[in-house]
Amino acid sequence: MVFVAAIFGYNINMSIRIVRVQHDLQRALAQVFVRNNLAYVCIRNIGMSKDLRNATIEVSSLDATVDDSQMIKTLESRIGFIKKQLGSYIKMKYFPNIKFVLDAHKQRMSDLDKLMKQVEKELEKETEIIS
Repeated sequence: MVFVAAIFGYNINMSIRIVRVQHDLQRALAQVFVRNNLAYVCIRNIGMSKDLRNATIEVSSLDATVDDSQMIKTLESRIGFIKKQLGSYIKMKYFPNIKFVLDAHKQRMSDLDKLMKQVEKELEKETEIIS
């Protein structure tokens, strides 16, 4: 099972229980989002504390028209409802505290795209000078 966890990008030092709870939480969140008109929310990663009391959920928007900060505010305002819905999908003795954060990959990709465009413009200028 540790080998399978390594294939899917999980830290090998994580326990099997943490990996299972992360997976179950991701599947249940996807169901809740689809059923409550939040299908534009993409769950990128879920970080769990070792005692399974806290979950940090990295999300991004699949809809370019949706403001990321507004999406986080919407999710945070519905946190009680979301946890109640998740409770019907996942049975745990203690349900984790949930915190939604923006996925850092999206910002990094945007920064990288800007850098690539800048380099492309500089190369075009250099070829114009040489010609």
